[in-house]
Amino acid sequence: MKKTLIINIGNSIIHIEEDAYEVLTAYLNEIKQHFAKNADDFEIVTDIENRIAEMFTEILQAGQKQVIELADVEGVIAQMGRVQDFQTEEEEEAPAANNFANFGAEKKLYRDTDEGAIAGVCAGLGHYLNMEARWLRLIFFVLFFVGGTGILAYIILWIATPRAVSRIRKDGNER
Repeated sequence: MKKTLIINIGNSIIHIEEDAYEVLTAYLNEIKQHFAKNADDFEIVTDIENRIAEMFTEILQAGQKQVIELADVEGVIAQMGRVQDFQTEEEEEAPAANNFANFGAEKKLYRDTDEGAIAGVCAGLGHYLNMEARWLRLIFFVLFFVGGTGILAYIILWIATPRAVSRIRKDGNER
């Protein structure tokens, strides 16, 4: 037999075992300390608590249980991520402040069939070159009338370029 507590998290009443409560409290205190320097700390912590409450409710309904156990809390923490996994403000601002940080990094070219007009070649090239696909379509169209090189280049790129299957690939940022 284990001692249980009734807690209010994210405006939800949850029954939780005492040892699970201690782990959850320590986790939430770490989160509060991590975001204490942030101007929106209360809102961020509230959002995290609300999500944890949603996850606890899903666990209780799926398992047809009445009490959150230690394993449930550890699973939720693993899914939400540890405080050490959160990026600090300096780490987030560093890439934004230095646009040339990834200048020499290798980007890969993929066809973006979701935004593409025919085969996604121009959309993929647009992501890769950081320009709008309509300008590339215009270039291929003009080159079509200049000796047919536009259609030949387009077909070669269509065959040689793999199709993007994820959002990271579509943006050309997969390395």
